[in-house]
Amino acid sequence: MTSCIKFHIFFVMTEVNISNDLYGRIAVSFPYDSSIITKIKTIEGRRWRPVEKYWTFPNRNGVLEKILKVFGDKEIQIDTALKTTTSKV
Repeated sequence: MTSCIKFHIFFVMTEVNISNDLYGRIAVSFPYDSSIITKIKTIEGRRWRPVEKYWTFPNRNGVLEKILKVFGDKEIQIDTALKTTTSKV
């Protein structure tokens, strides 16, 4: 008699990814949501990168907090390098 063991692998897809881009700006990517985009556009200094399909923001005091507020309770992945850089600003 043989037994069959089934394994289920679940991948949790992070909704929002926040990191540094190559120019030292905060890079934010997320699935399209028009209400989020409307809120993103209220943050001064934002730029849309159409080829790469993400938003960038100046990496200065208070900006990361504004970004986090936009996403509320959504699952967010923040690059540890950004956390370190932002805490020094």
